Amino acid sequence: MFDGDGFIRSVEPTGKGKNTIDICGIEAINFTKLAVKFSIDAREEAYRLMCDLARKRLSEVRRETMLSVLDRLAAETPQAQAAVNGFRDLLDVLGCE
Repeated sequence: MFDGDGFIRSVEPTGKGKNTIDICGIEAINFTKLAVKFSIDAREEAYRLMCDLARKRLSEVRRETMLSVLDRLAAETPQAQAAVNGFRDLLDVLGCE
């Protein structure tokens, strides 16, 4: 299903929909929707950071450091700031800690 932000999410937090999203890498589509909100110069790095944050088990310190970099990349673009907030929510939904 598509949520209110246009992200692709599974209807149930576990099961076939979540497995499909994981196996097919659909979260990358969600990250692309967020990355385009960054300035052209910051998009590639923002996308890379988002993928790394979602795919790797990171220590809390490393996770917060990477999110801090995303915050700095988004500092001058209100749409990018909103994207970082949306990304934080997406990490929570994906269960990335």
